[in-house]
Amino acid sequence: MVTMGRLLRVAMRHAAVECALTWLVLCPTPARSSDAALKLEMALHLEGESVEAGTPIRLRIAYSNSGKNPLFVRRRTDIGKGEIEITAAGDACSAAVPTRHVDYVEGTDRFFYVPLWPGRALEESVFLNDPDAADFLELPLIRPGRYSLRVRYAPDSPLEVGVFWPVWSGEAQSNAASLEISPARPAAIARWRARLRACLGERCEPGFAAGRYFRLVRDNEAADILLRLLDRYPGDYSLVEALSAQGRPQDARMIRQLERRPEYGALMHSRLDELARRLEQPGGCW
Repeated sequence: MVTMGRLLRVAMRHAAVECALTWLVLCPTPARSSDAALKLEMALHLEGESVEAGTPIRLRIAYSNSGKNPLFVRRRTDIGKGEIEITAAGDACSAAVPTRHVDYVEGTDRFFYVPLWPGRALEESVFLNDPDAADFLELPLIRPGRYSLRVRYAPDSPLEVGVFWPVWSGEAQSNAASLEISPARPAAIARWRARLRACLGERCEPGFAAGRYFRLVRDNEAADILLRLLDRYPGDYSLVEALSAQGRPQDARMIRQLERRPEYGALMHSRLDELARRLEQPGGCW
């Protein structure tokens, strides 16, 4: 499966070649122009209008130069404030893909600038909620239903000097794309439950696929297995997240016990308290 990071790396290689071939067009001696002359529009497309809970959601995001001047777009693989923010809203529930920040080697930022001529677009694919993905991005929607997805792009301050000029900055918002999340099929739950149960015999690495699946799908038998796994491996926070996603109030007691363990620092104690409270006082969205 092609990840967003791989697609971006290919785009950046093409960008470097295009910039080298068109040095006089897009890489002039810096002479500042009005930011108002640089226009960027976003479009969000979903691959399918319905997905089963626990299966991948594919987003195609396009950044189009809708102005009359060439520009550069900086696209790193970060998610969250300063890059792209992916949100979903339903009748009573909303969610966002958690922040993901990559520590880049100093001096490599230049590889993330992509030239866009007027009328041209940069497209990237983002896969969400794929338990088997090496690069797991979660849109934490535990309840089936219809949701409206949007992407917001608001990059932090770009480079002010160098050959990458002019660089677009500001805020762009995509259209809303509707997605129906249907309940997981019993046969699929049974297969993933068997993978989860196998971890009782041989320990699975933190963040294993079956644990991810049950952060997106609820199943009482799986919750019991997660409770047994967490009793064996109390320091595995990925198990805590999966257990809390099952939404059973009685499991708050286990999470409260973990707050006293030394491997969880002050910051994690706050997070554990939040998860326990969510189970003790469940809301309509949870």
